[in-house]
Amino acid sequence: MKSSKILFVIAAMIGATVAFAAEVKKDAPAGPHAAKCCVKAEKDGKTCGHECCVAAAKDGKNCEKCGGAGAMAAKK
Repeated sequence: MKSSKILFVIAAMIGATVAFAAEVKKDAPAGPHAAKCCVKAEKDGKTCGHECCVAAAKDGKNCEKCGGAGAMAAKK
C-alpha cells in the first residue's frame, strides 16, 4: 500500500512537470518581434522615442529592454 502511494506521488509530480513545461513553451514568442511601445508608436504613424529603442534600431535590432527580440523586420 505504501509503495503504491509513493508511485502515485511520483507520477503526479512527473505529470505536473510535463504540463508546466508545455505551458511555458507555448507562451514563448516565436521568432523576432518588436516591443509593445514600438508597435504602438508604429500604429500611430510615428517611431518610438525611447532612448533604448532608438539605440537598438541603429544596430538593426528590436529593443530587448522593452520586450522586443531579434533583428528588426525589413520595412516595405
